[in-house]
Amino acid sequence: MEYVGTYLIQTQAEGFGHAATSFSEITFEMDAIPPWGKCFRRRGNNVILKDSTGGEDCMRCFHLTLKAPNIIQIHTEGLGKCYTKEEAVKATCPDDRAVHERKFKEIMLYRKQDLKNPLASDQTFCPISGKFRFTYTASNGEFRCDQTMSELSNCPVGNTLGVKFRQCSFPDMGKYFIVLS
Repeated sequence: MEYVGTYLIQTQAEGFGHAATSFSEITFEMDAIPPWGKCFRRRGNNVILKDSTGGEDCMRCFHLTLKAPNIIQIHTEGLGKCYTKEEAVKATCPDDRAVHERKFKEIMLYRKQDLKNPLASDQTFCPISGKFRFTYTASNGEFRCDQTMSELSNCPVGNTLGVKFRQCSFPDMGKYFIVLS
């Protein structure tokens, strides 16, 4: 029940010498996580999902950890592997020690903001409190803010982080981020 909702999963692709970041949506239903499958078994944080859409059963084990009300961490052997026998898939379920030792593929999911009801996802207040000035350098100096005119702030709303870039090597701009955790 606590997992039900729509989440974003970040993917990166290389193309034309640059890395491009994109997001895909994953929806957690009461008894399924399309497109990964329907809930077959659950034991503790491990969930075995069964996908029968390809004609033959495909089962995978996922270790789910609710890191914060808006963030789910998943550990799995990988999305490219699946099993037809329950005993075989159970043997791939991550235990807490294997998760801690990072022996499995990690997937982070971030709850999607509901535009119709922006307060639907839990609000987490930003631990950075107040206004701060900063300098900035990125892409081997291609993007720079050498003067301390740029500003970082959680004002006037405590669950957002505002970044204002001023007098930089690129046009002035502002970005606002909603704090997830």
